[in-house]
Amino acid sequence: MARLSNGEWLGLTTPLTAGMVIIINSDEQDLSPFPNGPGAAKPKGPIETNIQLLNDAKDVVLEISIRRAQNAVLFNSRAKESALDGWGQPESIPLSVVGPPPRPQG
Repeated sequence: MARLSNGEWLGLTTPLTAGMVIIINSDEQDLSPFPNGPGAAKPKGPIETNIQLLNDAKDVVLEISIRRAQNAVLFNSRAKESALDGWGQPESIPLSVVGPPPRPQG
């Protein structure tokens, strides 16, 4: 396990292959939807968080973007052939699917 600050990166000791899983745990990331509308409280934490996976040549091959204002997590990868400047078509899931975790009762 490693603890990273904003802008830092971590090299993997084993290359990722199909079927492998990366788990990212954050003590500070707030996954609640971004409050909006009249009188909304100022949001806690960043509005957008980006996680990039790079290959050995330091090219971004997968970007995971947590976008609280859009209530979504977007995934995008590099495509061999693309009309979108090398990026594939982004896929997204609702932020409510990934967090926040339920609080223990009692």
